[in-house]
Amino acid sequence: MQTLRAFLRGIVGLVLTGLLAGLYAFFIEPALRLRVRR
Repeated sequence: MQTLRAFLRGIVGLVLTGLLAGLYAFFIEPALRLRVRR
């Protein structure tokens, strides 16, 4: 059971990391591009 719990925790960590990376790419990168354009 410990291995399953660790496995699920790893999956959740990966999903959270992916979401954070997606939010970063979606929001911060366009903001930087707008700043560079000005």
